[in-house]
Amino acid sequence: MSIASQFPVVSPAQSGSALRALALAPGQVIEGRVLGAGQGGATLVQIGRQPMALSLPGGATPGSILTLSVQQTEGQLRLALVSSRPPPTTPAPQAPATSVEIAQRPVVQGPITYSPPSLTPSGGSSSPVIAAPITAQPTPAAPQPVAQPAIGSPMATQPVAPGIQQRPGGAPYGMPQMTGAQQTPAPAAQPGPQASLLAQMVQQSLPIQGSIGAVTSLLVAVAGKTALPEPVLKAARQILGNQLDSAGKLDGATLKAAIRNSGIFQEAQLGQGAPGAAATDTKSSLMAMRHGLGQWLGNQAQIAPATQIPPPLKHVLPRARLPEALPDELPDDGEALGKLLLERTEGALARVRLHQHASLPDGQKAGDTQWSLDLPVLVGQQQAVLQLQIHHEGSGSDTRSEDRGWQVQFAINLPALGEVGAQISLRGQTTGILLWAENRETAKIFSETIEELRTTLEAAGLYPGALVVRSGAPAEDPTDPRLGHSVDARG
Repeated sequence: MSIASQFPVVSPAQSGSALRALALAPGQVIEGRVLGAGQGGATLVQIGRQPMALSLPGGATPGSILTLSVQQTEGQLRLALVSSRPPPTTPAPQAPATSVEIAQRPVVQGPITYSPPSLTPSGGSSSPVIAAPITAQPTPAAPQPVAQPAIGSPMATQPVAPGIQQRPGGAPYGMPQMTGAQQTPAPAAQPGPQASLLAQMVQQSLPIQGSIGAVTSLLVAVAGKTALPEPVLKAARQILGNQLDSAGKLDGATLKAAIRNSGIFQEAQLGQGAPGAAATDTKSSLMAMRHGLGQWLGNQAQIAPATQIPPPLKHVLPRARLPEALPDELPDDGEALGKLLLERTEGALARVRLHQHASLPDGQKAGDTQWSLDLPVLVGQQQAVLQLQIHHEGSGSDTRSEDRGWQVQFAINLPALGEVGAQISLRGQTTGILLWAENRETAKIFSETIEELRTTLEAAGLYPGALVVRSGAPAEDPTDPRLGHSVDARG
């Protein structure tokens, strides 16, 4: 597929997977949101579920909405730029739930640092930060995370980076609320070097991102069968220890701990002066494994995973696939097995960074906050991944109190049930739940047991609102301009 002169070539690094994910036909009009500057003068644009690196004649401001027309010339599809709308202007949200902070130091062959939203603990804690590699990695350095000076308490007096935001309480899962004294308005995020660095991180992470389930599946398969260096074994135990086990105790505290250990809050814990807690989360454990494998194997070229999965994106319903299958025969040679493990580790790290990026506030709605993450789950002897979004709705001052609440969306794919998911909303003590299953038989099972769910909710002190079961995955909202029009939402 070629692109018209007004909107030339798609970046070669993404053209294969991105264009395959878009179901385009001549005459369609689609919309894309500008994420920021990419590499080589390209502009990173999100179209549907797919970020694409495109060359715009005059560039575009991050957040701008592009209207594109799909045309066909000589048998090839082309995109023509119809119009460009500037980013929506919204007042600065009053202390939302997340914060963004980008280190102001020049980047020299090192990681950039910026922050996604955090599960805000008490005591004026800081928000999470993403440490994302921008260049090809040399021999990995020891993963000794150091809290950056820019990562401070919300009560700190140092200058705040553009886009930093804080939240006035209302935390889910029993999180302590922030006091009124901590509520400070946040300046709107401004385009600049930070947006460019974020776009570069996304562009580099997309081709190599992979599932954490691919890592856990391989670790379980080789446990006790292959000699691995002790640092790798230690990191492997930490990764497997962070799994949710369906046979164990599953309650709010367990889920809260799993979310904290997901990796997207790693740098926030460092900023809070809790390196011990950060050292055992999934991101730190993956970094430690990459470091141990790098010391053992030396420099290795990054290889894109054999199976591409849709990247986590803002405002897009989570979808789940089975973890990447193991090879028919695992390598007998320890180093060959180590290379396979390193490839999957790099992919899982890239996906954690994309989840952190998807959790950044975008200014579309004042006070709205979203956390995006993957949780590895052990179901019997099966490895699975729960893709989860937690969304704080309408904490802005212009939102009616009855419209404020929390929404959780998740999806998981299990061999016995197929892909299943839920959308759960909570406003006050009233909760509404939509359960869905791609498999008709699974949806039937859900329907037959829905009253048990109602009884359980009432026993927990909640008022059950609408409880709905659907056969088939829910469709994206085609009227949402952030998702584009006439685009295959499954990517």
